[in-house]
Order: sequence, then structure tokens, then C-alpha cells
Amino acid sequence: MESCWKMEWSQMASSKHSATMCDLCKANKAVVHVTQITEVMIKTSHFCKDCAANKGITQPEKSIKASLYDFLNEIGEESSRSPISTQHACSFCNMKVKEFQRTGRLGCSQCYTDFYTYLKKVLKRIHGSSLHVGKVYLPPDPSAHQLARRLDFLRSGMSRAVQKEEFEKAALIRDEITKMQSPDEIGD
Repeated sequence: MESCWKMEWSQMASSKHSATMCDLCKANKAVVHVTQITEVMIKTSHFCKDCAANKGITQPEKSIKASLYDFLNEIGEESSRSPISTQHACSFCNMKVKEFQRTGRLGCSQCYTDFYTYLKKVLKRIHGSSLHVGKVYLPPDPSAHQLARRLDFLRSGMSRAVQKEEFEKAALIRDEITKMQSPDEIGD
């Protein structure tokens, strides 16, 4: 099976890997990100400067050592030695980890429980964390709701005034609606 390799060095805090920790020492922030792409999987490994140096990886402007090829092959071997066997199957639907790796889809809700340790590592590798941290949405501003209700009331009043041919009254209501919608006249 052929592999394709990609290596990135992240020096800036705004890098997409900025919060990722080193896969080897688990203590330092990763600055080297090596991605192996095969026919059935994508594996990304993250290393701090010291661990990368120990593996023979140098910065891009320096010459790449011959041991880099050996290092990349070593990563590929480590990915095949997973703590959860690719033959491990879900207790409910009998789907195997190998099938999940091939399709990227789980068979049932029990798969999440049975493959927990594997999925946790996959999520951490992909997202930098296995915990979801979403946005906190603020409740809607009650004054905005009141403003919308007031505008609806005025528009219906303006429509009634036009139907009754009370055009002066409709013009006054129109001016009030315009004043409420115009942000520069709110302070007046």
C-alpha cells in the first residue's frame, strides 16, 4: 500500500494546530505536524521541537536527514498497532473498526460506546480535542422583540388609515415607522 506524506512546521500562534500537544511527550506544544495519507486512512502525528529533533526531523530550511524516511515509516507502523484491534466489532451491530476506517461512518449508537477509546483518539487528532466546545448563544434582546411588535402594529395601523383614505394619518404613521427604523435618529 502506497503512502503520501505531508509535513508542516507551525511557528505562529494562529496556526490551525496551535493548541495541539506533542504525541510523544504529551507535555509540550507541537510544532511539527506530519500527515500520512493511505488508501484507507489519514493519520496525523504532532511533535514538539525536541521530540522532532530526536526523530531526526529538522526545520525546512535545513537539510532533511535520511532518517526522516525511516521515521515516517515508523509512524505508519504505529498506526497499525492501535490499542483497539481493527477486527474489534460492535456488540450490537457487529460493525468492525476496519469498516469504520474504510467508510468513516459508524453502524449504530452502540458503536460510539464500543469504539470509545479509538474514537476519542481520532477526534483528538482531527480537532485537537475530544471535547466539544461550542458557542454560547445569548438570549434574544427583549427590546428588539418589543420594537418589532411596535413596528408591526404601526404598519397595520398605516394600512387601515390608507384603506379609510386617511392619508394624513397614514403619513404620520409612516414617518414614525421611518424614525424607529433609522438608527441615526434614535438618539433625538
